[in-house]
Amino acid sequence: MKLSCKTCGKPLAANTRKLIARSTGYCVEHANKQKWSAESRAKLAATLEKKWARRLTDPAERAAAVESGKRLRARIVQNDELVAKQIAGRRRSFWVPEGYDDLNRRMKQQGFTLAERKAIIFAEVEGTPEHARRTVANHIDAQRIRQERDRAQAY
Repeated sequence: MKLSCKTCGKPLAANTRKLIARSTGYCVEHANKQKWSAESRAKLAATLEKKWARRLTDPAERAAAVESGKRLRARIVQNDELVAKQIAGRRRSFWVPEGYDDLNRRMKQQGFTLAERKAIIFAEVEGTPEHARRTVANHIDAQRIRQERDRAQAY
């Protein structure tokens, strides 16, 4: 017996990729719409309410639910710790000097190219030719601004 969509009558595929559509009785186009319709949500809410009412009144079910929640919480905490370890031990880019990883990451997220990031970071690192050029340029600019200010105040 071939199944067809309850809305449009289109035959439902037999392969496993369309399993959700087959289990709901709707084709792929209508399955998602049906899933979030008001009556579907009301039916789901009623089902969950019955399930939890039973679980909370029966002491054995309640104990099982509490234990399940504790196991889930422990797994979540473990995952958080694992993620923290992965972030702490992540591989640095080989060209980024120590202490400039965060700056490199932020600039990368903002869309700076590799060449731009290198130029900016090396201009910040003392002992590099880029830093020396930037320092000299800053002093020259400061002298020029001072001279312009003195000239403007002379009158």
